[in-house]
Amino acid sequence: MSELTPREIVAELDKYIIGQNQAKRMVAIAVRNRWRRQRLAAELRNEVAPRNIIMMGPTGVGKTEIARRLAKLCSAPFIKVEATKYTEVGYVGRDVESMIRDLMEIGINLVRAEEAEKVKGRAEAAAEERLLDLLLPSGDGRENTREKLRELFRQGFLDDREVEFEVKEQSQPIGMLGVPGMEQLGDQMKGAFSKLFPQKTHRKKMKVGAAWRHLIEDESAKLVDEDKITDLARERVEQMGIVFIDEIDAVGRARGKNVNMNSNDERENTLNQLLTEMDGFGSNSGVIILAATNRADILDKALLRAGRFDRQIHVELPDLNERKEIFGVHLRPIKIDESVDAEFLARQTPGFSGADIANVCNEAALIAARNGKKFVQKEDFMNAVDRIVGGLEKRTKITTADERQCIANHEAGHATLSWLLEHANPLVKVTIVPRGKALGAAWYLPEERQITTREQLLDEMCATLGGRAAEELFLGKISTGASNDLERVTKQAYAMVVYFGMSNRLPNLNYYDSSGQDWGFTKPYSEETARMIDQEVQAIINEQYERAKSILKEYASGHNMLAQVLLEREVIYTEDVEHIFGKRAWVSRSEEILELQEKANGKKAENQ
Repeated sequence: MSELTPREIVAELDKYIIGQNQAKRMVAIAVRNRWRRQRLAAELRNEVAPRNIIMMGPTGVGKTEIARRLAKLCSAPFIKVEATKYTEVGYVGRDVESMIRDLMEIGINLVRAEEAEKVKGRAEAAAEERLLDLLLPSGDGRENTREKLRELFRQGFLDDREVEFEVKEQSQPIGMLGVPGMEQLGDQMKGAFSKLFPQKTHRKKMKVGAAWRHLIEDESAKLVDEDKITDLARERVEQMGIVFIDEIDAVGRARGKNVNMNSNDERENTLNQLLTEMDGFGSNSGVIILAATNRADILDKALLRAGRFDRQIHVELPDLNERKEIFGVHLRPIKIDESVDAEFLARQTPGFSGADIANVCNEAALIAARNGKKFVQKEDFMNAVDRIVGGLEKRTKITTADERQCIANHEAGHATLSWLLEHANPLVKVTIVPRGKALGAAWYLPEERQITTREQLLDEMCATLGGRAAEELFLGKISTGASNDLERVTKQAYAMVVYFGMSNRLPNLNYYDSSGQDWGFTKPYSEETARMIDQEVQAIINEQYERAKSILKEYASGHNMLAQVLLEREVIYTEDVEHIFGKRAWVSRSEEILELQEKANGKKAENQ
């Protein structure tokens, strides 16, 4: 498999993993270069340092699947090590030798299966003759009867008959106790014991079908050379073995920064051992260490230096087009009607990973089955997204008429401003039905921007404050229902001032430490600057709050009509808002992306 090029590796991975093109390409190149190094002369091979790979990204984006598919594609011995086991109480550490030993066992099983496949025909022929000898001894001169039995056996008519023959007893495992580091001596002693005490045999009755399978295994074992298997397995492990360490942040946390980790903590001891022995795989070894984490910010810097995990690959959440492809895969086994559109569902699920999308499809099918439908419809998928994001509906929760009026005005305020502001997220659905901890909710199509301008942030803040502004303006009182909105707006305003340098009095300043070291007990600015930051944050929020009230005053009739419809129906959609305020004047970024993608696909089809 070493002849595979990175392009061919990526093409094979594309069959199982949608998107992540950059990550797949970088993994393929790193693996190819690692194996190419094996063909160099010994003096040159030592000059080229081996590269180990760490994949960083959120959960559910396919890090483990990339490693597993890569190993299967290349027929490489593969072992997955759960780093969380390193943190168990009483764990004494797992060194590199134990990993290689487990990898060797997997390699031996892999090579044995391949060699058994090569001699499968000869083994089946020999097993058939032995089985016929058991059914009818060949020395009695009845060859015609033997051939008839052969035909009956091949047609399956003799599977229920019983035969009796000698089988080897299963050897009892030998447990060896000792100090760490004596594993090799233990293996040698086990081999010596097995030669001193050979396996015993006994006669056993079996059905013909079971006996046939047992005899094939027995004949394959005779035809396969175990010494050759061991040599081939060792060669394969040295050339292309893959060790995958999942959730490496469990032990790879930066030392000295965890208040719960002291000098005698087992996790720190294990990390120290891992760091000192990572180079112990040998400079001429082809074993690749793959690791995965979703907490790259807390990893110890020593893990990421050259010679250790120096190939850092970021596996990101799928974008709009990739989500559309993932939905296409998961919708195939589901019976859907014409109302289901993969493009619409992709736009409804920003920030969802591949695992999340699979969960949405499964949940939608369950909802449709629960309601006795023959097909899964668009409504079922929307309910599935709502359930995953917001939780279960709680229609049994009792609310008074005043509370429902307050909730309807609050949600109508959000809907009105999101429709009338250019850079606010387009509205999809508004409901006053309690779901999870929320008494009401509004769903939008978030704009997946690569960069965000000041105007876009201000429009989003204004729309978020629309609920509280509507309560004060139309009801003359405010409620605690806006607490989550205020939290989001406050964090966004502080980010604008402290991180993005978007304030008038503190322009072009950033107080964020991207190195992850944090500022400790001191801040990188004075108390006077801290007061200015607070004042700027308050000014930004007050400005957008007054802006929200101004827009709601201008469109008060439309807002009140929307709140009344919401009280009557409990749920309203884009079409209802469009009926009141007219068609939205701006095209969303998601629509622009899909339109550009369709044009690109059309040009590609024309060129072909």
